[in-house]
Amino acid sequence: MAKHSCFRAPKGIFRYRNHEEANRDWEKWELESIKAAKNGNVHTTRNLG
Repeated sequence: MAKHSCFRAPKGIFRYRNHEEANRDWEKWELESIKAAKNGNVHTTRNLG
């Protein structure tokens, strides 16, 4: 059986001045998703932005 990702990112279109800004947001969302999964909130709909 395939394992599903618990990664969540806020909906929308984001524009960044450079790759570093985009990567910083991606890493922030990834860490929030990991924390939520550890706390058992895998299906959280909380806005991560």
